[in-house]
Amino acid sequence: MREHFPSLLGRTSLLLRAGGHFFRHFAHSLGVGLFSFRSRPWLSSHRHSGRQSKREINPPREQSSTHAEQNFSNAGDSQRASTVCSSAFPVETGARLSNKNLIISIHIPKTGGTTFVEALRKCAQEVFYLDYGAEPLAPTALFRRGELMTAPFESIISDLELLPGRSVIHGHFPVKKYRDLFPNAVYVTWLRDPVERVISNYLYWQRSDIPGDRRWEQVTTHNMSLEQFAELEFARNLQEAFLSSLAVEQFDFIGITEEFDRSLELFRRLFCPDIRLDATIQNDNPNRRGKFYDMDSEVRKKIRLLNERDVHLYVDGVRRFRYLCDQVGL
Repeated sequence: MREHFPSLLGRTSLLLRAGGHFFRHFAHSLGVGLFSFRSRPWLSSHRHSGRQSKREINPPREQSSTHAEQNFSNAGDSQRASTVCSSAFPVETGARLSNKNLIISIHIPKTGGTTFVEALRKCAQEVFYLDYGAEPLAPTALFRRGELMTAPFESIISDLELLPGRSVIHGHFPVKKYRDLFPNAVYVTWLRDPVERVISNYLYWQRSDIPGDRRWEQVTTHNMSLEQFAELEFARNLQEAFLSSLAVEQFDFIGITEEFDRSLELFRRLFCPDIRLDATIQNDNPNRRGKFYDMDSEVRKKIRLLNERDVHLYVDGVRRFRYLCDQVGL
């Protein structure tokens, strides 16, 4: 018996390692495979036969939380997926004292940021800075109490958090641009179904003229198809690239493009409850019917696989959005 003991130990060790590998693989599959059963976007809201171009968010009034949840999702599989995600991640990563007098809004392209800017403009009391860098046709501008300023933003940046009223910075920039400078600012953003965002970006470029933008020129000059565009490095996982230096749970507000009205009402309740927010939808594709693009399922699958990090980010973002809605009774 003794001579067989080392052999038994070896076999037991192999079995333990194999079991550990199986359970690690199983846990990973749960995370990666959340979207595998989804044949179409799972944030199904009210589907109107005609689309409205004017959205109005009014001051608080009684509304049914059950009705709000029905607005958000009516797909059984997607509901189960979001339940798994809600239990798989902590709601908060740690307490942080936010300075609500400074809102930094990261505008990820084709998530609704151009429309959201009008809501931010109404909330800004002191400084309103549109930071779009040197992008062609970008609306970079600095306003102080509604008046356009000619001075550079750098001339007032050191006093920004000391001003008595609320200031807002909004534009196409990654979180890390202002994170170290303003660690206690309120950080807000919008997320969109990654497949929808890529399709929207591509179709927007197809109907736009953006001279001086080398990426747009690359796509249009070579007459790229949607699938070719989706494979370009700069078109992949764009949402994660903008937000990677800050955990989803550390955002004080996350809006979901597919739930635009509810998201805008959430923002209003969190930061400017006494203000009426009217948002006119901008850059909306005039040829799209409903909230989702009619696209071949294989093309959707390919784009989803090319944006795996954005898919995981989006799942976390939806969970964060729901959590914040629960906090304000929305």
